[in-house]
Amino acid sequence: MINWSDESQRRKIMLFSFLLVILLTVMCFVLYVMPMKTETNIVETAVANQERLLEASTAPAEQEEVPEAPLENELLKELAKIANANDTTITSIYNDSETDVEGAYVYQLSTTSSDYKALHQFLTEVDGMKRKAEIEQIDVTNASENSYIATISLRVSYNPAS
Repeated sequence: MINWSDESQRRKIMLFSFLLVILLTVMCFVLYVMPMKTETNIVETAVANQERLLEASTAPAEQEEVPEAPLENELLKELAKIANANDTTITSIYNDSETDVEGAYVYQLSTTSSDYKALHQFLTEVDGMKRKAEIEQIDVTNASENSYIATISLRVSYNPAS
């Protein structure tokens, strides 16, 4: 039992309590604060690297052209031209949605290609079109030994504010 009237026992208990509080504080810092700081530093470094890469990337200026109107006919002609040049057939194309706030349409394309290289080249050229277009989703099916079917979700932009 603790004798509270004894001065030396009170000092020992107070010293022990003080050391226990310091130990708990250090443990909380090491177990909770330091891992968060480390994770924050890792994320900040990754973000800084990504920003540096984005600043350093040199996208062709013509790739970011955004027309003032949807110009759907020209888009379809350009897609057909790219498909014909790459031994790819567009079997269907339709506008999946109304224009959104950003001035973009989403098109669903179904294509058939004789080989994977032709399909890959078609997708590469669509991605590099002069008009700003973004491939959102691609589903590729190997229909037979010499046939690939792809369903592509393509977001095409225009500038509605102009």
